Amino acid sequence: MQSDAELESNQSEYANITSMGNEMAIVAADPRGLMAEESVGLTVDRVNITLTAFQQLANYLAGFPGRKNLMWVSGAFPIVLFPDASLPAPSRSRSQHAFMDDVQKISDLCTVAQIAVYPIAAEGLVNDTLHGANDPEPLAYSTGPDASEVARKIGTLRFLRRNTMDTLARNTGGQAFYDTNGIKDVLEHVTNEGMHYYTLTYTPTNTKMDNGYRRTRVELTKGKYKLSYRRGYYATDTKIASGIASTHNPLLPLMSFGLPDMAQLVYKLNVTATGTKPASSSGNALTDFKGPATHYAFDFAVSLYQLNLELLPDGNRRANLELRVVAYDDTGKPLAMAGEGGPVILTPNALEEAKKTGIHLHQELDVPSNSYIHLRTGVYDLTSGHAGTLGLRIRTENASETKLRNP
Repeated sequence: MQSDAELESNQSEYANITSMGNEMAIVAADPRGLMAEESVGLTVDRVNITLTAFQQLANYLAGFPGRKNLMWVSGAFPIVLFPDASLPAPSRSRSQHAFMDDVQKISDLCTVAQIAVYPIAAEGLVNDTLHGANDPEPLAYSTGPDASEVARKIGTLRFLRRNTMDTLARNTGGQAFYDTNGIKDVLEHVTNEGMHYYTLTYTPTNTKMDNGYRRTRVELTKGKYKLSYRRGYYATDTKIASGIASTHNPLLPLMSFGLPDMAQLVYKLNVTATGTKPASSSGNALTDFKGPATHYAFDFAVSLYQLNLELLPDGNRRANLELRVVAYDDTGKPLAMAGEGGPVILTPNALEEAKKTGIHLHQELDVPSNSYIHLRTGVYDLTSGHAGTLGLRIRTENASETKLRNP
């Protein structure tokens, strides 16, 4: 379980959840270096936000059976989740190398959730911007000595963006759409196409988990059809993919305000107001709030369904769980957070009891009294990568005891 110092670290990390990436050195001597550094920093933030969004979607959608079609409408696509499987040696982009651990984990989540990505360019039909009517200096660019270089760069950027879209779609079983203003037609096409699919499974003969990329290929014995399917997967060890070796808490991105509940893991929750305490005693506060605080106890009973229990040499079972409770005000501002993570050892007798009533976990949290509070609770299996979350809204002045179950 985590120490107070580790909890403080997680609290600090939560405040910067959308910018988990690397810090860039400031090149103060050269203005062009500053501009380049700012551009790289923005790209890092975009990639981090994109990966976090994919993690949230994948964990939520994994609770529903069958194929899911993700229609991603955007003006830019900063990351490819899988290498280009069409090449003899599948390549990885620069951004993939920089975020390789996170990319592999998110890719595995998307594979398990059966998500097919359909990138849709929000820019619509694109003409040659070099001679556009809204170009502030069309003659300078079209007739100047650098015209051909400008045109080349524009064409290269456009090609790279579309190649990213095609690779992302092809390797997840989707389709890319660009150079079209018919967004409505595209959405109807994707919806109709996604209603017809087959689910195929197989057991690989190569059982070595070396984190390498394994290509898959589906062929028909007869007929000429264009097949859309996932081109490969990462042969990732479950412990590496689950987040044990991760530098950040894998549950925190799933605890954001307003997210839908996730049902990969099932648990019962009992919320009890245990008394009123002064705000100065709120050691788990994320922000300063004035006035009295109400002390709450959260009792979890986590079902063994979808939990990955490791068999230990002594005959006991071990579950690796992460537990979090976050309190928000009505505007979505985080007020307080409590949580811990680590192994839970189950003896044979405890295992039999857990089969009946679940694994019992406990957390406590102080929140402002006499106010409406949004509570976000969550459990994460660090071994399998499965998650369960449940949100509720309470009025603290009247909450004596509330018993809740997940849907």
